[in-house]
Amino acid sequence: MNNFASHSVTKYIIAVSVVFLLSACSSRLPDHTEQSDFLSDYQRLTETETASGEVIKSWRSDDFTAESPKTKLIFTPVVFKPLNENNKMGKQFMAVLLNYTNQQIKSELAKRYQLTDTAAPGVLRFEGVVTAVKVTNKEFKPYEVLPVMLIVAGTQLAIGNRDADTSMYFEWKITDSVSKKPYLEAIRKNKGEQMSNKDQTITLQELKAAVDTIAAEVLPAA
Repeated sequence: MNNFASHSVTKYIIAVSVVFLLSACSSRLPDHTEQSDFLSDYQRLTETETASGEVIKSWRSDDFTAESPKTKLIFTPVVFKPLNENNKMGKQFMAVLLNYTNQQIKSELAKRYQLTDTAAPGVLRFEGVVTAVKVTNKEFKPYEVLPVMLIVAGTQLAIGNRDADTSMYFEWKITDSVSKKPYLEAIRKNKGEQMSNKDQTITLQELKAAVDTIAAEVLPAA
């Protein structure tokens, strides 16, 4: 191999390595293509580390307090709002996932608020949406960025001999039930349990822990 060809291969390996490393580093948060139009202003969201060590993007009004046990809140059930037509979910799985998500989040909110069904001045409203549930092939190991290993890895992906990562995308907000004034807006992406190559379909079991974490951190720490 001449110097030019060797130099080209080296540049290729470095470029591919950078792509995979950047992909791994940026996977903790939804990017701009993974945001719906559910929240009023995504630009004001800032990165925040939660009690579990997860990183989310959120915004909180200076007027918002989550500490008063006398405050009333309307719980609006979480729904599925797909990011695009490619983010589809089976009806049965969607029903099971949303039912569990609503159960857990409503339970957490009830610890801090008096739940009500009546809108009135000073009564808050919670709304949330699941925008995507994704199953992606497990991240490449460093040695797999080599051109030859990319070919091998690609074959493995094609025949299904690779474990898969699961993740759930969630957006939520708390507003005044009458004026619609926003008090809290946030977006996050939580990894679920890994699916082995023996599994064919994602189930609630893979996302249960992710939902539990989302529910436990749906409000800022008191």
